[in-house]
Amino acid sequence: QRCAGFAKAMEDLDLQHGGQIIVPNDNSLLFTRTVEEEIARDGDWSGIAVLISGASAVPEALELKKQRSGLDIGTFDAGTLQYEALETGDLLFAIDQQSYLQGYLPIPILVHDYVTRQHFLNHAIESGPSFIVSSPSTEEQNCF
Repeated sequence: QRCAGFAKAMEDLDLQHGGQIIVPNDNSLLFTRTVEEEIARDGDWSGIAVLISGASAVPEALELKKQRSGLDIGTFDAGTLQYEALETGDLLFAIDQQSYLQGYLPIPILVHDYVTRQHFLNHAIESGPSFIVSSPSTEEQNCF
């Protein structure tokens, strides 16, 4: 769904979407070869962007960027590696999906409803996603 939404947004902006590439997250050489074969372009990769859908593929994508100048990288995950890459300019953006709020928090809410037979008046919890273009401040990092 994330990739389909990204493709639709690009289409709405009249930008060319090259399609989705399924790449291995555990083999750097195979990752690089798969992406290079799919893009099939030598030299500078200016104007080409890669959106990574998992944190485990970010190191391979950053390594590929060292070999292909001009490549822009974004990711659906946020963490220490992504923040460092944002600061060095190797990562264009990250999307913090607030997985705790989206994935875990509904469980305690449902348990509360079941156990107490009381319901929250408003189940809407603003949980993201958040678009990140720089690493968090020292104060924000202390909250992690």
